[in-house]
Amino acid sequence: MKDNLTVSERKRWARFLYVKKATPISEVAHELNTDEATIRRWITEGQWDTVRKSLSISKSVQLEYLYQIAEGLTMKLAGNDPNPKELDQLMKYSAIIKNLDTENSVYGIIEAAEVFTEWLYKRNKPLAQTFVKEFDKFVKERKAA
Repeated sequence: MKDNLTVSERKRWARFLYVKKATPISEVAHELNTDEATIRRWITEGQWDTVRKSLSISKSVQLEYLYQIAEGLTMKLAGNDPNPKELDQLMKYSAIIKNLDTENSVYGIIEAAEVFTEWLYKRNKPLAQTFVKEFDKFVKERKAA
C-alpha cells in the first residue's frame, strides 16, 4: 500500500503506527514495505520511544510540572543575586513552556487528524494516503505561520 509514499511520508506513517498505535516494529516494516533496520534507525534517530512514553503524560500535566520548576527557580533567584547558570535554566524552562503552550493547538489538530486517518485507512487506503500527503503540507504551513 505504501509504495508510492515519499520517504518523509513513509517515516511519518511509521511514527504514527509505532508511537500512537503501539504497532510492533515488524508490522510497521511490513505495512510500509520497508526493512526493520530502517524502522529501528528512524525510532532511534527520532527518539520515538521517548515520545511514546511522554504521550502517556498529558500536556497539561507536563505544563504544570514545568511551571512548578520555573516557579521554584524564580523564588530562588528572587532573594539572591542571580547567577548566570540559574538565569539560563529559568530562560530555558520559560522557552520550553512557551513552545509546549503554542504546540498544544497544532498538537490537537494532529491528534484529530491521526484518528481520522486511521478511520479513513480502514475504508479507503488510497484516499488515506492522499490525506496524509495533504495534511503534511497543512501542518508545515501552520508551523511556519
